[in-house]
Parts: sequence; structure tokens; C-alpha cells
Amino acid sequence: MRLRTLLVPATLLTLACAGGDGGPAPTPAADQDVRGVYDVAWSDDLTIRLDIGGAVQEHTVGADEVVTFNAPDGTPLELDLAAYCADPAVTCPSEAWPASVAIDQDDPTVVQDLHTLRAWDADTPAAVVSGLVDHTTDQLLFGLDGASGGSGSCAALALSLAGGTFAYAAADTGADTADTAAEAGPVGIVDGGVAVGWAGLCAWSGLAVAATLSVETSYEAARVGALE
Repeated sequence: MRLRTLLVPATLLTLACAGGDGGPAPTPAADQDVRGVYDVAWSDDLTIRLDIGGAVQEHTVGADEVVTFNAPDGTPLELDLAAYCADPAVTCPSEAWPASVAIDQDDPTVVQDLHTLRAWDADTPAAVVSGLVDHTTDQLLFGLDGASGGSGSCAALALSLAGGTFAYAAADTGADTADTAAEAGPVGIVDGGVAVGWAGLCAWSGLAVAATLSVETSYEAARVGALE
């Protein structure tokens, strides 16, 4: 999932977390309860983007590689991903989104198009992040800037997001059998992505303040149990 894709529903996330209202009337759904614990499986590749005044450079590489960008004057800018993510001031995607994530939901029995969500690390509960699910598309979106750590030039920007799509088991189409697949809730999350962004100064002290650096990782997750 690309950062630019995640940004499309970001306005909805703001409205949901702020208690916003409006939009079309809710539509019925067989099941809207997405609460549970989800085990995350990460992709081996990272997508790294450097945006300097709207000029974007992008590389997709492994987690231990060294990436080279160019400053506006043509000077090479090297980024050792392993060293960068190991910096205590930096929180990369696999640290910002837990390997085992607990997802809770407001009013799961109330049928409506949007529900607000909360997520935290199921193994070591600490910070809670807020988000929402759009039941018309089964897409979920969380804002991570408040929970992804960092300080000063390495504080995560508001473009730090986690998203994906809840996946359901194939429905039973037997004539005399109820649609129990949907009623059982999601079996996992597909097309997942986590993007964390920082000011460019976090990686290169001499870079313009207007520059932003982002690291994105895709993931899938299996629902392994209910909330305790």
C-alpha cells in the first residue's frame, strides 16, 4: 500500500477521530465487528521516498541496503537503512505497527458505514492509536504520528499512517445455509501498508527543512483470536 493511496481517506480519519458527522445514511451489513488480534507478516521490501519541494525520488530495496538520493545541487545523499532504523530517535514501520496488533471498535453492534477503531500492541500494551474502518470498502486506516516516537527533527510527521483491507472468508452459497462467513467477521487484513515520514533533517542535517523522507512497508495479517 502506497503512502499516496493511504492519504486519500485521511480526511475521513480526521473526522472520525474528532467525532465528525455527515455523509450518506448508513447501509446495512451482515457483520461489522472487526475486533480481534491480528498477527502481522511483513514484506521483505521497503519503499523509500525523498520529497524535496515536490521533486520526489523513490527506491524499493531490502531492509539492510544503502540507498542513494541526490540533493538539489546534485550532491549524493546516502541512507543506510539498517543504521537509520536502529537509531533510537527513529521509529520505522515495523516498530510503529505491532507484529501482533489488537484492534478494538466503538459500537460494533450499531450498523453504520464508518466505525472508529483503536489499536495497540497485543503483546506489550502501551500507546493506543486511533483510526476507522469504512465498511463499504472494508478499508481501515490509522494515524501513527502520535505513537511512533522520535523527537526534534526525527519526530514522525502527520503523514505517518497504517492501512489495509479487512478480508473475509468465502461465503457459503448453499441454498439452505445462512451466510455464516460474513457473520464470523474478518479472517485477516490484506493489502496492508505502513508509512512513516520524517523531516529530511532527520537523515541529513544539511538538507532543507521542507524536505520529507518516508519509509513504507507492506504487510498482511491473520486474525488469530478475540480481544481479551
